Amino acid sequence: PASVTLRDRLEHAFRERQEWRKLADLWVLDAGARDDRGERVARLREVATLRRERLNDPRGAADALKVAREAAPGDLDILHELVEALVASGDPGGALAELSAAIERDAEDPARRGDSLALRSSVRAQAGERPGALEDIEAAFAIDRATHAPALADRLEQSRAAAEAAGDEDAARVLRLRAAQVLPYAGRVDDARAILTDLVRQAPKDKAALRTLASLETALERWDAAGAALRRLVA
Repeated sequence: PASVTLRDRLEHAFRERQEWRKLADLWVLDAGARDDRGERVARLREVATLRRERLNDPRGAADALKVAREAAPGDLDILHELVEALVASGDPGGALAELSAAIERDAEDPARRGDSLALRSSVRAQAGERPGALEDIEAAFAIDRATHAPALADRLEQSRAAAEAAGDEDAARVLRLRAAQVLPYAGRVDDARAILTDLVRQAPKDKAALRTLASLETALERWDAAGAALRRLVA
């Protein structure tokens, strides 16, 4: 395994014959023989790419990435590649387990924890776990509003559509109000104002919608609009 000459000759032969599975197995052997952790991880990621792209084997790619992750547990890129491979191989449960472990491990690192929460939200959504997906992206938003606001806004819209399809108008209204609170952080102020205006039109005494509208207009220094919303709230 430590012979560079033999490895290079075998690698050349397998490439010439397009024997990709044998090449992947050779690289796994090569990775195990490398003392340098960075080189070992890089080789395992090459194995994963080869299995995914040449062999259409996401399960095999995931197996290689699991070994790479053991060698470099703090590498977020490897975690993301592993999660993608597990989902592609039909194992969303395995992907969620990897992400849950990462979230617990990164409890003292808010930025990394937020990224993992956002990714777990996406996997949960794909698995049909809509409430859990929304919970995760809300938690990520609480850590970094600017970064995760677009994803949260999209998830709220999906949940609102599902609530309306189920005939739950109260839940749909709550989700629309929450979206109006989030959208400004995603740079969509006009969309937020449109939602709030519509909510107030439908229910003129909706205090939560009026408060949110007044806060939005105040933050934007639209004093006449803010005053109008506050006068309605006083009443």
